[in-house]
Amino acid sequence: MNDHADSLTERIRRTFDLCRQEVNLDLLHHADGPNSHPEPINGDIRARNGTSHAQS
Repeated sequence: MNDHADSLTERIRRTFDLCRQEVNLDLLHHADGPNSHPEPINGDIRARNGTSHAQS
């Protein structure tokens, strides 16, 4: 890839990461129940409710 494509790809990744963090915070804010307390997982905060999610 050329420098322009690499730069665009990096900007897209950063934007996606920011969006994911905001969604996680919003879900955390609205979570309720005894099993919904967040735990850091590989730098992410996710609600632990007994379900697992495949990571890409």
